Amino acid sequence: MYAVSVSPDATKIASASLDGSIKIWNANSGALVRDFPAGLEDYAYTVAWLPDASSNIVAAGFLDGTIRIWNTDTGELLRILSGHQGRVNSVAWSQDGRRLASASDDQTVRIWDALTGQETHTLFGHTHVVESVAWSHGVGAERLASASRDRTIKIWNPQSGSLERTIEGHTDWVLSVDWSQDGRIASGSFDQTIRIWNPETGALLRTLTGHTDWIWAVQWSNDDRRIASGSSDRTARIWDAETGELIQTLIGHDGFVYSVDWFPGDSRIVSGSADAIIRMWGRVTETVQR
Repeated sequence: MYAVSVSPDATKIASASLDGSIKIWNANSGALVRDFPAGLEDYAYTVAWLPDASSNIVAAGFLDGTIRIWNTDTGELLRILSGHQGRVNSVAWSQDGRRLASASDDQTVRIWDALTGQETHTLFGHTHVVESVAWSHGVGAERLASASRDRTIKIWNPQSGSLERTIEGHTDWVLSVDWSQDGRIASGSFDQTIRIWNPETGALLRTLTGHTDWIWAVQWSNDDRRIASGSSDRTARIWDAETGELIQTLIGHDGFVYSVDWFPGDSRIVSGSADAIIRMWGRVTETVQR
């Protein structure tokens, strides 16, 4: 499972897989609810729910450079967004659900009108594959962060498409980026570190170390107190975002952990792995276990 995403109402999990499918699962029973086969040649790399409490809409990115949007209740394919010239590694909805951002092997970030499917901006500046994109929180004052194999994080104005800042510090590919509610950025890298940044200044606030291989995914908890991560060391980990201390190591996957996501309430996380298994972890603690 290359990507997993928890629905805003916490009842469903969406997964994207290299078998080309997007699947919807019941988060309580684990039962498969719906399967959207995209074709064996169209490997699926990313999936994200529309951020609405009653959302039944998911967007997913594929090897062929398209983004596809489905109604998960009816199974209807609502829209196909075309424009990228390489695989789509990451998709993210704006907080109001009116726009999508995408990151691609073609070294661009693109912004789309989610209602019409029209591309509104193409953001050039990265010099290698763009692995991850994330919106800041707060409708009307949103910005975008993107993470790339060029070892940088870039901050963009999504209204104008202009580049505001380039953040440097990682010593290898940057694979994942996420915004906290209070405006900090977390990033995960091939250099085996998670770094927390001030996007206003580009200052490094904290470095989290403990993973023993590449870090594919980072995700802030909804209360900004913790960060979940997934790594090629086959573990998911939970970190104290203020102190940088490791809280928990979640062991169970037999392959790279490519994706993690928090449930609303922050008591559980879900992880997706190259072992083709989705795992839900309960009783995620808030303090360091000694």
